Amino acid sequence: MRVAPRSHTAMLEEEIEIQEAEFRRLMADHRALAEERLALHRELQAGKDEVHHLNTIIADISAKKETYIGELVDKRRKLEAELRANESLRDEIVQLRGEIDKHLVVRKELSAKSASIMHELTREQSNKQQIPMLKAEIDALRQELVHARSACELEQKGNFQLVEQKKAMEKNMISMAQEIEQMRAELANSEGRPWAPGATYGMKLGSPEVTFPTPYGDNYNIHVGGSEKGHSHLPESSSWGTYDNNRLQYQP
Repeated sequence: MRVAPRSHTAMLEEEIEIQEAEFRRLMADHRALAEERLALHRELQAGKDEVHHLNTIIADISAKKETYIGELVDKRRKLEAELRANESLRDEIVQLRGEIDKHLVVRKELSAKSASIMHELTREQSNKQQIPMLKAEIDALRQELVHARSACELEQKGNFQLVEQKKAMEKNMISMAQEIEQMRAELANSEGRPWAPGATYGMKLGSPEVTFPTPYGDNYNIHVGGSEKGHSHLPESSSWGTYDNNRLQYQP
């Protein structure tokens, strides 16, 4: 079956509709582009404002930086001038440091000496506290010396008494020897036997046997015992015991 060809008018209307649709699409795109352009313009203006603001800030920072750098340069110059002016003080500072070190050494030495002096003072105080004890000991020694002197005086007095007693004993022994000689003579006369001068005569005076030496011989000692080798004894007097008791009583 054969389709009838469309008319020219219909084709034109269809083409017009197509163009209108395309126009509407283009208008929509145009509006979108316009809106996008407006948004981009706004963004651009905001960017420009931001750039202007940043430029202003950068300018302020640059100005402040220049000012700060200028101040630093001025301070540096002043410090350099002060350092040049203080060059003479540096040597003084070094010298003062040396003197400070010396003073520290002297301080240490003085501290050591002070500690030694304090130790000496402590020892002196301790010795000073011992002075009363030493005085008491000295007083005790003095008293002992007084007692010793008294004992020596008593001993000298006793020795003098001993000499006197010895003299008295010698006199007694002489008288005893004379009495013995007299008794020998009487015995010789009674027994009818002669006695040789200087001979030894035996007689029993109790027990043991007593023998008598030559008259006034052997320092007037009387030998007591069975033979001539017996020990010699001196007669004791009552004053001897008194002297010994006195010595024992006055000993310190």
